[in-house]
Amino acid sequence: MLTRLYLSSTRFIVCLSFAASADDAHSAIKRAQEAKRLTSDVVSDLVMLALDESDQSFTREHSILMLGDLKAHDSIEPLLRILFTKGMLRSETGPLSAYPAAQALARMGSVIYRDVWGKVGADQSDQYLYVVAFTMVSIDGKSIATFRVREKLKTAEVNPLKNNLQRLLLILETPDLERPMRWPK
Repeated sequence: MLTRLYLSSTRFIVCLSFAASADDAHSAIKRAQEAKRLTSDVVSDLVMLALDESDQSFTREHSILMLGDLKAHDSIEPLLRILFTKGMLRSETGPLSAYPAAQALARMGSVIYRDVWGKVGADQSDQYLYVVAFTMVSIDGKSIATFRVREKLKTAEVNPLKNNLQRLLLILETPDLERPMRWPK
C-alpha cells in the first residue's frame, strides 16, 4: 500500500512515498532526509534575505512571508528581531498588514510563544509589545491571548519579563482592541 506525503512551498514541492517493503521504506527515509535538508537550506536562505536591511524590495517581504508559510522553528527568532519591518505589499486589510514579520509569526501559530516569552523577557518598547499583542490575538483570539499572558505572569520571576507581561496584559485588555482605529500603525 502506497501513501504519499507532500511538503510544499511556493518554490518547491517534494513528494515522499512510503511503502510497506523495507527497500521502499529505506528509499522513503532517504528522500525524507533530503527533503529536510532542502527545507533547511531554503529556510536559511530566506532568513538571510529577510534580515538584509539593505534590500528594500519586494524580495525581502516575500521572503519574510514565506518563512511564515514554511513554519520553520529556526525562523521564529529572526522574525521577532525584525518585527517592525514595514511591508510594501498590502494585499489584505488587517491589524498586521503593515508588518510582514508579525504576519509570518501569526501564520506559524502557537509554536512561537516560547520564543516570544524569551524576547518579552528583555526590555521592549511599548510599540514592540503592541505588535506582539496583535500577533497573539491573530493566533489565538483576544481571550486566549489574554489567558496565555495571565498564566505566564503567574510563573514570571524575572523583573523585565514580569513588567513586560503586565504591559502586554494592559494592551490586551484594552476595550475595542480589535477595532481598526487601534491597529498598529
